[in-house]
Amino acid sequence: MTQAATATKERKFIDKLHNENTDFPNKRMARNLANSLESLSSDIFTEYIRFLFELIQNADDAEARNVAIRVLPEHIVIAHDGKAFTEADVEAICSIGEGTKKADSTKTGYKGIGFKSVFGKSKHVAVFTDGFQFKFTDTFRHPSFAETKMPWQIIPVWAEREEYPDAAFDLPGGTEWHVITVIALKSTGQLNTDLEELIGNGEFLLFLRALEKITVAGSRPMEIERVRGKGTEAYDEVTIKKDGQVTSQWIPTPSGTSP
Repeated sequence: MTQAATATKERKFIDKLHNENTDFPNKRMARNLANSLESLSSDIFTEYIRFLFELIQNADDAEARNVAIRVLPEHIVIAHDGKAFTEADVEAICSIGEGTKKADSTKTGYKGIGFKSVFGKSKHVAVFTDGFQFKFTDTFRHPSFAETKMPWQIIPVWAEREEYPDAAFDLPGGTEWHVITVIALKSTGQLNTDLEELIGNGEFLLFLRALEKITVAGSRPMEIERVRGKGTEAYDEVTIKKDGQVTSQWIPTPSGTSP
């Protein structure tokens, strides 16, 4: 039996998107789109750490309670236990400006645009979610335009777990990780310091809706947690903890989305 005959519906869907997003009538159109995506990824999202915040925000929009971040020598892994990707979500990150969250006032960002920030820092990103497993890589070459710059950031290619370190999937137990994003980087040494600056005091959790805990594994592990509790009859309290120790306490506004 051929590989095509045994392909899962998820792989068929990825292959369909791949074929649609590589169907260019000429080199010029492919090159123009590639330049536009390069500008979007690099020029708009200029902060080095921005892509991590965008992925954490996407996890919160997916109603995740837990996020795990693992820092490896040449990869960083971000996983969450929120809703897995649907076909519409996969289409959203394989497109430009067609996010699934535009009309939803309960969502903070746009899956399609925010995800693009990662391509300003990485040339190889893989996503594993509910049967879908695909990557975006600048090593992709079009069979007809081999030397032409491609908009690889919207061209999904089927991926296998064996292509990545085993440690990329060695995540904290007791949680079902529904979306795992593996990002290749030339060096991740600076990331430990950047993560401390981004989430070290935990206060950014106050501005998210669902997320309660972020666990970081690597050479500088840490755990940031938001705990909701009863203060008095007049108000509730939100406690921020780092590695089990209370770092701050807050009284939310009536909306419950900011301090």
